[in-house]
Amino acid sequence: MSNIISSMTILLNVQRRFKPKDKSWMNDAIRFIGEAIQGIGTALPMETKSVCLKVINRRAILPKDMVDHIGFSYNGSRIPVAKGIPAEQRNEGGGYWMNPGYLVCPFNEGEVNCVYKAIPVDERGLPLVYNDFDYQRAVEWYIMMSMLASGYEHKVFNYKDCDAKWTEHSARACNNMKMPSRDEHVAFGNCWTRLFDDGLFMENFGRGLEYSDDTILGGGASTLPTYVDQNKLANN
Repeated sequence: MSNIISSMTILLNVQRRFKPKDKSWMNDAIRFIGEAIQGIGTALPMETKSVCLKVINRRAILPKDMVDHIGFSYNGSRIPVAKGIPAEQRNEGGGYWMNPGYLVCPFNEGEVNCVYKAIPVDERGLPLVYNDFDYQRAVEWYIMMSMLASGYEHKVFNYKDCDAKWTEHSARACNNMKMPSRDEHVAFGNCWTRLFDDGLFMENFGRGLEYSDDTILGGGASTLPTYVDQNKLANN
């Protein structure tokens, strides 16, 4: 869709526009993008996904990109929620319940079909964002503002400059797009952080490849691609 782009484009824009002296700014950039989107108050509508979860010892790891669940089924039958079911009956065909990061099932082993709402991501696992001029500029200025607040020094821009630009562009971006609800606003922020909490994005970024003003490099199945051509991204 022409109105949607990868957040990779924003990273490339920050690199080209502000020319950070090294790649250390990447350590927090992804999280800053999530914060900026929450600050604007708009995000892409959640996607509905379906995935098969492997159950071992009654537990199944939930998808990292899950914002909220729609339902779970086993052998074609919907599993009820265990709310109101006594703990001693949960092993006897009772329902499921959820703990942070995993699902607890009423059976020991098998596969569960999970239908859930997720943050839209590109083929690299990077979240998608709106392709809107003010939206992109707001996020870019927020990244730079947050970098400066963390002690980064820039030869041209200071915190006050970036804050003013962030305020200007975020207000414009907010006019046309709204977050569906407060609950989804909070869930979005929690899920965005969870997508990158394993540290692999930062660990693999640029490994074994040259870093320049024109390319952002990375590796790993759930991180950045081996090579990203800026011109190709711009034409997508």
